[in-house]
Amino acid sequence: MNYKAFVYGVVLVLACVENGFSATNESTGAKSPPLENETEEYPYFLPFLGQKAIDAGEEIPLPLGISVNYYGVRRDIDVASVSASLNDNPLQSVDEYVSFDVSTEVQSATMRLDAWLFPFLNVYGLFGGIDNTSDIRADVSIGGTNYNIRADGSFSGLTTGFGAALAAGYADFFMTIDANQIYSELGDAFDTRFSGQIYTARAGWKGKIEGHNTRIWLGATYWDTEREMTGSIDTGGVLVEKINFQVVQKPVNPGNMSVGFNYEITKKVNIVADYGFNFDDAQLLLVSLGYRFH
Repeated sequence: MNYKAFVYGVVLVLACVENGFSATNESTGAKSPPLENETEEYPYFLPFLGQKAIDAGEEIPLPLGISVNYYGVRRDIDVASVSASLNDNPLQSVDEYVSFDVSTEVQSATMRLDAWLFPFLNVYGLFGGIDNTSDIRADVSIGGTNYNIRADGSFSGLTTGFGAALAAGYADFFMTIDANQIYSELGDAFDTRFSGQIYTARAGWKGKIEGHNTRIWLGATYWDTEREMTGSIDTGGVLVEKINFQVVQKPVNPGNMSVGFNYEITKKVNIVADYGFNFDDAQLLLVSLGYRFH
């Protein structure tokens, strides 16, 4: 068996085995624009218990929202295990022959729809597209000979997701907890789509800057995106018709901190920016423009 070609084929497919997490647009949890005309009677069906919140003197958002979002991620990927085979042969581990160093850059553009079901609970769904570029470096040892292989891999696909955020506040402070599930299509070579969960907690200050409602926060995020991916690549050859693979991958550092703000341009329009980091390999940037209505 030509192990060099065998392992090199495995290296190439890793270009597509990356984090579909870039599709996620996390809720800021900050209160959205107030009703334009507050009255003693709450005029809208949502959120449930809206009337009680108004009676208690709370300022609650318009119940529905739509936003367009850009999300960019740079981080390193840990390839924990790789197995492969040729044609219809069973998968075998190639970990003893090769070690990987993988970094990835993901950009996504999504649209997010949300609704406040209760004054403290927001639910949302999102859809859009992602573009992934990977820098894959592999050290291969076969028959006492070492090879350095570098591959540039990329793919584009669709991404969808849904989530919920709990929000609470006291005086000039607020806190939110957000959880979401995301899915990303990785291309025809893979048997299944990528899925993952992202959990975020934020706390910060809420008030007004030059008369505009503003929220500023610190946050912490955990990426539960360790997954086993399987698939195959058709080579078009005679002796080797396809390469089958199984890869276990995860972020090198699944956690990160963040700082961000939500600034209301008008009562219905707001802009959100959030920058994530972990003092090591990860940088993340979210920019969002939102519109609220009823």
